[in-house]
Amino acid sequence: MAAAGGARLQSDVRHKDAATPANTIADRILRTCSTISRTKQFIGLLRDRVVGGTLRFCGRQVGIGDVDAAAQQVRKVWLVRRARAQNRQTEANSLSNAEFIFHRIILRCDGPKGAVRYLAMLKRTAGQQNRSGRIFSQDDVVQAQAELRKWFQAQQAEWQTPGRLKAKAAKATSGSSSSSSSSSSSSSSS
Repeated sequence: MAAAGGARLQSDVRHKDAATPANTIADRILRTCSTISRTKQFIGLLRDRVVGGTLRFCGRQVGIGDVDAAAQQVRKVWLVRRARAQNRQTEANSLSNAEFIFHRIILRCDGPKGAVRYLAMLKRTAGQQNRSGRIFSQDDVVQAQAELRKWFQAQQAEWQTPGRLKAKAAKATSGSSSSSSSSSSSSSSS
């Protein structure tokens, strides 16, 4: 019995040091709600459930002020998310079609083989509007293909630096000398 009371006291201390109730509520809202409308519903539900000025939330007593502070924090996070999304959209709109194709392939494809498949698909659908709302021409695809070829060659050259080649050559020579010495030792034992 005493151990259970001690455990409860210890958990209460941990919660007091961890975060404010508003932070706990805001964190839960941001983890569970993926849209602004769902966030508003969740906050409204919390406000409605505050009975007698307090509500038990995640094992803690919270008041209407904590819910309002959490709502303010969540609004700030959603504003930042919206601004980031608009910046990404603006950046994507400012790219030429060839640059857009280049960046999309670099993000989606692991290597040249995947890029070739993606470019083949783009060549087949040239002249048609795609999901991004763009219409790629054959010239856009060819220009992106040339840039990708340069990029993949640069990546391959970077991967095979002189230090790596020397280490590879040293390993190959040490491997061949050990095999020749083992063959000479086996011939002498006969």
